[in-house]
Amino acid sequence: MLQKNKIFLFIFFLLLHLNSLSQENKVVRGYFKDSIVSIESWFGDDNKLDSLKTYYLSGNKKEIFYYNNDEKIHGNCFQFNDKNKKIVTWEFKNGKLVNRNDFALEFNQKNKKKVRNNINTLKGINKRTEFNPKTLKDFYIRAVARKRLGNTFLALQDFQNAERFIHRKSVREKVSPKLKSDLYSQLGAIFAEFENEDLAIHYKLKAIDQFPENYTYKYNLGAYLFQIKSYRLAITYFNKVKEKWKKHAFSNWILGAIYSDFQDYEKALEFINLAFEKEANLNKFGDGKAELDIRTIRGFILHKLNRTDEGITDLEEALKINKENSYANKNLGVIYNELGEFEKSLKYLNKAKELNYTQKYDSNDLNYYLENSINYTIAKPLPSLADLPYLSPNPVSTNFTIKNYSSDHFRYKILDYNTNVIQQGVSKKVDFNISELPKGLYTFITLDNKTQVKNTFKIIKN
Repeated sequence: MLQKNKIFLFIFFLLLHLNSLSQENKVVRGYFKDSIVSIESWFGDDNKLDSLKTYYLSGNKKEIFYYNNDEKIHGNCFQFNDKNKKIVTWEFKNGKLVNRNDFALEFNQKNKKKVRNNINTLKGINKRTEFNPKTLKDFYIRAVARKRLGNTFLALQDFQNAERFIHRKSVREKVSPKLKSDLYSQLGAIFAEFENEDLAIHYKLKAIDQFPENYTYKYNLGAYLFQIKSYRLAITYFNKVKEKWKKHAFSNWILGAIYSDFQDYEKALEFINLAFEKEANLNKFGDGKAELDIRTIRGFILHKLNRTDEGITDLEEALKINKENSYANKNLGVIYNELGEFEKSLKYLNKAKELNYTQKYDSNDLNYYLENSINYTIAKPLPSLADLPYLSPNPVSTNFTIKNYSSDHFRYKILDYNTNVIQQGVSKKVDFNISELPKGLYTFITLDNKTQVKNTFKIIKN
């Protein structure tokens, strides 16, 4: 009975914290932000859990797990790559993993060694523990390896088992702040993968609070804020990192990407060039899978600075490193559109579409450039993201203001990380005081009464 309850607590803890849910007959589904299914649980006629499936942002299946009548994972379960190719089979017996078979390791020329190292880590710990870890350390190490190999569901199970360990009275005081922070950071990364922004940021903030001396956690939060397009809040955390490490390669890399999106290309190039000075660190400590890498970013910036030949060379090099880089394909498509070479533009833009660029980056610019290239029209420049409304200061201790916001009559809500409404009302002013709220993450939402335009902001209370 205890094992059954653990399974249900785990599944519904995950499902209830996803962005939206639906229930049809015997299926409970969670969704990514763009309404693509992220996870679903199937139940039999006896209302017992029959199977669980997770999905990629593209909508293709990622993992499938089957359950027996005792609602324990049982039989052969599978992981697929984003092209529906089976890459892993797990064999479970009554909830216990007894075997793992890797059919095709997924790697490119930059991350091949790391993939093999993680496979060897898994093999070692599974052999030593007979697939059944019982210590905090073993759960954590296996979870990290699983996560790096894309075994999302199993990694989350192990991380949550590790989290239960550190909450035990007998263990709590013995666990180092570093390990607690690492665990919270990893949980934040898992929820980020499921596009649950609030839980992702919540855990990343817990990692920082637990061990503020470690600037890696500040970088991790900044990188995620960039990913969800909270650019100005992201800049705050990257600047904190650069106060300690001025030439921090990863911070300069993403700051270059942000200022490129702000269309401040001179400043963007300064940061990207700083990142190039530490390219060896990017290769050594990165996972080798990033599509928005420094050549992909610099190539587009150089084009915008009238150094198009150099920019195209960078982007072609990015495609040599990873031929399925959807972002590099999109950038090349945009460049050739702006050069009036529409056939070339369509070649690269269609390839980016085939590689699911729009879903990966939650962006509609690809369709805009595709439509223009199909019509043999040079696209007009898109508005700068720097002109969008934002909150300042952020993070905030007491008062903040909505900048670049012209509405003089709007409704607003403030929600906590569990989506509970903390404050709501109607305002004619753009200044707010949240000094009485506890520290943590909040979502601030405005809705213009005339235009019905909705704005959503993440805000961190210090």
